[in-house]
Amino acid sequence: CEVCGATYDPTELKNPVSAVSGATPITKESKHYFFKLGNFEPMLREWTQGDHLQAEVGRKLGEWFDSGLQDWDISRG
Repeated sequence: CEVCGATYDPTELKNPVSAVSGATPITKESKHYFFKLGNFEPMLREWTQGDHLQAEVGRKLGEWFDSGLQDWDISRG
């Protein structure tokens, strides 16, 4: 939404049109591949404890670890 800044999935909109190109979005099936980031949490958590990160970056990463790492969609639909 250009007024409030909220984001919506195109399928949630009535008569969606691209603000950039004016095109109407289409739906199609696609395969998605995910990087199982949570599987690497112990290694990543240990790596971020070193002195090679800025303190602010380390704190932000700590927040992500504490809330649980989500799988990362690495697909190119």
